[in-house]
Order: sequence, then C-alpha cells, then structure tokens
Amino acid sequence: MTKPETQTECRSVDAFRFGAAPAGATQLAASVDGKRRTFEGVAYSAKLLLNTFAIAFALAVSAVASANEYETVVRAQLEAIKDVAGGEGFRRAFDDHYDLLENQARDEYTFELRSGREYFIASVCDQDCSDIDLKLIDENDNVIAEDDSEDDAPIVKVTPRLSGKFRLGVTMYDCASEPCYYGITVMGR
Repeated sequence: MTKPETQTECRSVDAFRFGAAPAGATQLAASVDGKRRTFEGVAYSAKLLLNTFAIAFALAVSAVASANEYETVVRAQLEAIKDVAGGEGFRRAFDDHYDLLENQARDEYTFELRSGREYFIASVCDQDCSDIDLKLIDENDNVIAEDDSEDDAPIVKVTPRLSGKFRLGVTMYDCASEPCYYGITVMGR
C-alpha cells in the first residue's frame, strides 16, 4: 500500500509543477513544493554565499598573481643583469633586495664596502616604472657614484678608496601605476 501512495505523491508534485494538478492533490503538492522552495531558498543562499566567497578569493588570487607577475619580471631582469656582471668577474657581495616604492618616493640602504674592491650595483623596476635612480653616498655625505639617467635599469660601478659604511639611495622617479616593484643587487670583485 505504501508504494501506490508514493507514486500518487510524485504524480501530484509533478502535476502541480506543470499546472495540471488533479483534484485533491493541490494541498499535498503545495506542501511538498513549499518545502522544496524553502530548501531551494537555503540552497540559493548557500550558493550565493559560496559565489561571493569565490569571487572574493579570485580577486585576492588575482591581486597576488599580479603582484607575483611584477615580482617575477623584476627578478628575471635582475638575474639577467647579474649574469652579465658575473661574466665580468663580479660575484654577489650582499643578498639581493626587493621592495615597493610609490612614484617620486625614495628609500635608502646602508652596507659596508671595502677599499680596493670594485663593486657593481644595479637596480631594475617593474613594467609600470620607466625611471629609477641610484646614488651611492659615503659616511661624510659625499656622492661617490650615481646613475640618474632616465631609465629603468641604473648601474653604478665604484671602487671605494676607504672601507666604511655607504648609503645607497633609490629614487622611483616615474612609476605609472603605484607602487612599483624594484630590486637591487650589489656585486663585487
């Protein structure tokens, strides 16, 4: 007896969905359909919530991917410059440094250089940057070397007469989409 009732309920629901409900089936179908609608409402809310999270996650991943894209470009450019300098006998003197700078912003790094050793200092910036400059300053605030050309890959070579602490000023002169990613390498021989 249970089987025919189940079939009737199914037929009633199907008939109600298509607008041809048999007499007496409307209440049962409406009740079943009402539950289904409530369940669909919960499912719809869950789907909406999941879609919202998915969009937010995609935007976050996109931002990270974009940041990683800029970092990848800078790292590849710096590696290419280091390969050329390595061919001239220069070797890493300090760890490479990577950072971000706003347009017209300046940053400074301090490190110790030895007298009589020749240093190759280079910087590169991402695809939104068209001008970044380097200025090497000694302990007495004298400019020892600088590259202030309008380019995105400044290089300075210097052989200090005295050992000591030197400051490297990095200025982001032209960054079209702030902030711009950049990298610095210091090599010596």
